[in-house]
Amino acid sequence: MHKVTINNEVFTVTKKYYAGGRIALILTDTDGMPYSTVTVNLPDVELGKNETHFDVNIPDAQNMFNELWKSRIFYVSDRFSKGKGFVDYPIIQVLI
Repeated sequence: MHKVTINNEVFTVTKKYYAGGRIALILTDTDGMPYSTVTVNLPDVELGKNETHFDVNIPDAQNMFNELWKSRIFYVSDRFSKGKGFVDYPIIQVLI
């Protein structure tokens, strides 16, 4: 199990999969309640092994991104994918 502290709260990070096999990272609180899915599935984008997109549209996204990266949950690539509208989603390589 992988734990991370964000805003003085401890969360468990779980690696799951979207339909189609793409990686989803789920945060749950200490009571086991889902808190946030921090990834987004862009099925039309080609990704490498263990890659997915971080969801920059979630509340407190920048802080979550920083804490998950510092906790070695993922590696940050220098690549982005266009979502709908004006959103660029960073491609991350999941390390767990």
